[in-house]
Amino acid sequence: GAPLVMTGNVWTNGSIKTPARWTPCTGGSPCENGWLLSTVTLTLPIREAWGQDINPGGMIVGMEGTGCCRAAFWDANDGQSILQALVPGAAAAAWGLNDAGTIIVGQSNDVAVAWVRSSTSVDFATVAPIPLEATNTCKGNAGSIAYAVNPDFGTSGTIVGQACGVPVAWKVDVTVPPASIVKVVLPSTGRSTAGEALSINRSTSGSRYRIVGDVNGAGAYWTNF
Repeated sequence: GAPLVMTGNVWTNGSIKTPARWTPCTGGSPCENGWLLSTVTLTLPIREAWGQDINPGGMIVGMEGTGCCRAAFWDANDGQSILQALVPGAAAAAWGLNDAGTIIVGQSNDVAVAWVRSSTSVDFATVAPIPLEATNTCKGNAGSIAYAVNPDFGTSGTIVGQACGVPVAWKVDVTVPPASIVKVVLPSTGRSTAGEALSINRSTSGSRYRIVGDVNGAGAYWTNF
């Protein structure tokens, strides 16, 4: 369908990385090539940031753009919430969120996590992250990252990313605490399983999903998941 809104970042004042929204528009300036740019107003202690994902309501998630690293959420009116780390003082990054603005996925302390709130009236800053993986389960310095969640996630759904360097999906149900989490390692194209799952669509008939990512350096597409 037609695009609704996009996010990323732009340079303001020549050198400050700032999250941005682009919305479809018509006419002349400030509408450029069919898109209207607006920047997010940042609140200290965040001075610079990246916008990594946006939902149709204009909510944005991302991470601090200087130093390392705070995960952040901005509502449609630029209200900012700094997300809690898995361990106090640890780095965190937010990569994706659902359409309802109730679940954010990302990473903290090298572990894939999800921040889940019961409704949009709850401040994400008060929400503790849920680890999707046990810590220290990978050899070497490998960890896990959650990159995306199915847009229509309500109280259950699928989160995708990588764990120990291979593409995975986590089937998650948060209906009753503690969350139920089942990891599925996605099929590979060869002997090596190196790769990652980067995005997942809205569920289709039969609650099936389609996932995209890469395996062994080539684009990959998983269907009927």
